[in-house]
Formats: sequence, structure tokens, C-alpha cells
Amino acid sequence: FGDGTDVNNKNRLCWAPVFSLAGVWNEKFSTFVEHNNRFILLGNSLAPFKKIPLRGSFALILADHIDNYKVHNFEELNWVFNLSLGF
Repeated sequence: FGDGTDVNNKNRLCWAPVFSLAGVWNEKFSTFVEHNNRFILLGNSLAPFKKIPLRGSFALILADHIDNYKVHNFEELNWVFNLSLGF
């Protein structure tokens, strides 16, 4: 009954490529483009501490799977924020 990303639409479960392309500018800051089977994102990632493996990412959602990855216009743009802690 779907791919688990949209409960209102019963999409077929499918497999898709997942990729990320990043430019790492220094130990703390990077820029990335990502496709994660739900969104196409353009964002930045920051690791503010050397001894604590904490990273924050802030990205613009350029397209999503609902509209078959059609690039959003300015009024449809949304943001996503991720915080991760490694160990």
C-alpha cells in the first residue's frame, strides 16, 4: 500500500537511486546536493565542534516525489533541517 512517504496516495513500492554530491570546504563546513528517494535537496552542513560528533544540515527542497521531481517554483519552496550525532 505505498512507499511509506505519503499516506494519502497509494503509490507502488519502488527502488530508486540515492546519491549525494558534496563540496567539503574545511573540517566544519560543506555544501551538498542530495537525492534521497523523497526529495532533491541543496544545502549546507556544519559541524561546529571538534570533539563532539554533532552536525547540523539546512537544505532547500528543490523537488519532491509527489510531482514526479518537478522543480518547485519560488512559492512552493520549503526547507528541511537535520541534526545528527555520531558515536
